[in-house]
Amino acid sequence: MTKHITRSEKIKNKYIEKGAMTDFWHYWNGVKNFKDFDIVNALGEDARSYYSDIEQTKININDNKYFDNIIKNAVLCHFAFKSKEDFLLRARRSVSDVFAQQADHEKAYYDGRADAMLAHMNAVDDYRFRYYWKSFYFRVCNKTEIDLRNYESGSLISNHCRAIQSTTSEWSCVRDLEQDASGALNGVIDGRAKFHTDLEDAPWWRVDLGVVHGIREVRLFNRMDQPAVAERANRIAIDIGFDPEHFIEVFRRESDEPFGGVDGNPLVFAPSIPIPGRFVRVRLLERNYLHLDQVEVYGDVLAQFG
Repeated sequence: MTKHITRSEKIKNKYIEKGAMTDFWHYWNGVKNFKDFDIVNALGEDARSYYSDIEQTKININDNKYFDNIIKNAVLCHFAFKSKEDFLLRARRSVSDVFAQQADHEKAYYDGRADAMLAHMNAVDDYRFRYYWKSFYFRVCNKTEIDLRNYESGSLISNHCRAIQSTTSEWSCVRDLEQDASGALNGVIDGRAKFHTDLEDAPWWRVDLGVVHGIREVRLFNRMDQPAVAERANRIAIDIGFDPEHFIEVFRRESDEPFGGVDGNPLVFAPSIPIPGRFVRVRLLERNYLHLDQVEVYGDVLAQFG
């Protein structure tokens, strides 16, 4: 008895005979110069054998410790539909053989399922890649944020300024107060803690802008690599001063809900008029650890104080 071979299976076999791919549609082996690619997983491990050694891949994924480690170091994104019209585009792309199920997307466009799916998928805006690639561009092109980012709130004036904090801890990047504090001003927004104080009463972090500015906006990007610790910054204040010893509290937040950061929802303080000052201090209102991803200060130099 002759086995019936579908059109999709014929295409698959054709590619396998050429050595172009090890399976159908989703694999990268057929890409020209595949062997020259640097293919790694979120842990930096070589992932070339991900598809060719399926059994080992399954073992790794089913290892809870290994899987958890992957999740802690990765951002999961699944981009399927940008808009409702994409349901029609997908349906019209192909309605035969392996893509026959795509016809259902056109039905979903008209029967309301598309609206329900988009409402669920777009419930949260995810800006992680926007910040990641912006930071990557700055590093590769040897640019600074101040070269390219200019808002109505003024120029970004804090990046790469001198900073200091109240204490360091075993989780600090370095034990030097200034070096650890400077991490919050490196322009890399990725959700990870760039500085870390010890557990103390009202820990603080401070930046020296060099000269007096009219401060138009302060943005605090919370740590988001471990959501359980983001709430440590729930009760926080922003102080502005002309010298490092005398400050005025200009903003206070006391909430039970954590604010965001790399997800596009940083804490933003934007006074109705610019506040003059050279030093900006971020301070917790309680006993806890203070750790943030980035701190951005926007404003303009005040010539009369020069």
